[in-house]
Amino acid sequence: MKSLSFSFDLHLEERIIIAFYFVLATAGLVVGGWNFTPFAQTVLFHGVVLVLIASMMLAPSPGSVGLASALRHIRNCAPFILGPMGYEALKRYGADELITALGIPPRDELMLAADRALFGQALPFHLEGLVSPWFSGVMWFFYIFIYASVLFALPAFLYFFRVDDRMFYRLRRGLVITFAGGYLCYLLVPVAGPLATMGDHFGTSIGGGFGLSSFLVDSQRFKWDCFPSLHTAIPWVAALSLFRPSPNWFKVVALVCAVMITFSTVYLRFHYGVDLICGVLWAVAVVLLTGRFSDELLPRPTPGSS
Repeated sequence: MKSLSFSFDLHLEERIIIAFYFVLATAGLVVGGWNFTPFAQTVLFHGVVLVLIASMMLAPSPGSVGLASALRHIRNCAPFILGPMGYEALKRYGADELITALGIPPRDELMLAADRALFGQALPFHLEGLVSPWFSGVMWFFYIFIYASVLFALPAFLYFFRVDDRMFYRLRRGLVITFAGGYLCYLLVPVAGPLATMGDHFGTSIGGGFGLSSFLVDSQRFKWDCFPSLHTAIPWVAALSLFRPSPNWFKVVALVCAVMITFSTVYLRFHYGVDLICGVLWAVAVVLLTGRFSDELLPRPTPGSS
């Protein structure tokens, strides 16, 4: 097919994505941590990952149509999908076993000590007085649905409505770097969080969760996913990356969503206060890093995407 050819002229965020999956999969294989259950989900996960990574190494010819055109769109959007899927990769490729093999101990006591120094006790305990059914519903809504909108709906809007290509690619690079750095910290600074380590110390139950709370916490969670808080970093990267070129209404909505998602992570007792602080600092660092690239160095649409 003349309209398609393999290319290793990858954008920075594409290289980061491929390196992350390769290194994690290889390390997990070495320590015997690969998880193949349930088998159908394993096949689906690896199939999606392989297709998306392959799409990033295909270069459709300008003006290509049909399959080549579809692959061009998949390539442009693949990093947005592979970034969040890296969380599942941590479980599939045995990150827990890798942490054990490296001899890295849990760091919850360190985070608790930091919270006590800053707030007198773990920050979630200060918020117990706010717990109510309706407010828990609001917090779960921001934690689950608004966060998912930042990950998927916002990039889709920027891409398909072509608001500004530079905004799309700046956000793409920022989110990929944020995820990669966060996952690395999960491995090097394993923290389970207040709910997992001292959940029985709280006097009130959060409740709510739209029927998804037990699914997310019990069956879909990677155990050491707290430091830094990516639920905090991701919305702040999105808000700050797109802040300057956006209309005023978007700035207000983006900041409100970032604040509320950040607050939900500590209200729902998933994070220590220091996790949030480091999440915001990581977001600012990523935005400053990506902001240093001139427009000419920012990723452009792959050939034929105009």
